[in-house]
Amino acid sequence: MRRCFAGLVVLLATVAAANSALARHYSSKEEQEIGRYAAAEIKREYRFLKAPEQLNRVAGILKSIAPVTQRPALAYSAKILDTDDVTAFCLPGGYVYVSKGLLERVETDDELAGVLAHEVAHNALQHTLEAYDKAFHHRLPINWLFGVLPVADRDGMDPEVAWRMYGGGSASPCRADRVPDYEVFLANALQGYGRKAELEADHAAVVYLVKTQRWNPAGLLQLMESLDRVRQRRLGFFVSALHVHAATQERL
Repeated sequence: MRRCFAGLVVLLATVAAANSALARHYSSKEEQEIGRYAAAEIKREYRFLKAPEQLNRVAGILKSIAPVTQRPALAYSAKILDTDDVTAFCLPGGYVYVSKGLLERVETDDELAGVLAHEVAHNALQHTLEAYDKAFHHRLPINWLFGVLPVADRDGMDPEVAWRMYGGGSASPCRADRVPDYEVFLANALQGYGRKAELEADHAAVVYLVKTQRWNPAGLLQLMESLDRVRQRRLGFFVSALHVHAATQERL
C-alpha cells in the first residue's frame, strides 16, 4: 500500500508542471473518459472508506460549489481515501477524492468547503487537463503495440479510440506520437499544479465560496494556517529556509 501510494505521489506530482494553456481541445466526452481511466487507476491503488455521513457531507458541499464555477454544468462525485495522509485532489470529469486524514483534520465545514472549492477550481480552470497534456511521452511507433493496444484490450476500448485519446489525437499509429504517462499525471494531482496554478485555484476558491453565500472563505485560510503550523513543527527551525514554506506563506 505504501509503495503504491509513493508511486502515485510521484505520478500526481508531475501534473504540477502544467502549462497555462491546453495544447489541444478536449471534448466533454474525452474529458470524462480521461477521468474514468484515471479513477480506475486510483481504485486499483487505494482502499475507499465507506462512510455515508461523511460522503453526504462532502457531496453536499460540492453540490453548492459547482453551480458558481466557470463550468457549472459539470457534476462532481466524491470518494474518501482510507489513508491518514492529509490530501485531496480532483481528476478530469469531476472525480473528487478526500482522505480520511483530511476529514479528521478539518475543524469546520467552512474549512472543508475551502479545500473542496480549491480542488474544484483546478478542474474548472482546466489545470487537470493541462496536467494531462504534460503527462505525455514521445514514443516510437512500436509503443503502439506494447503501450496503447494492451490498455485498449484491458479496458475493452476500441483501439482507434484509445489511440486518439492516448496518442494525442492522431488517428494514425504509424508515426512517433504521444502516449500519456498516467503515473506522472496522477502524481501531479496529489502534489499540486505549480505556483501559478495553486494561486489561481486559491483565488477562484474564495470567489466560489463567497458566491455560494453559504461558506465562509476564511475557512480555507484557517486550514492552511493550521497545516502550515504542523509542517513547521515537523520540519523544525530550518523550515524558514525551505521553498515549500515560502510558497505556503505566499498563498496565505
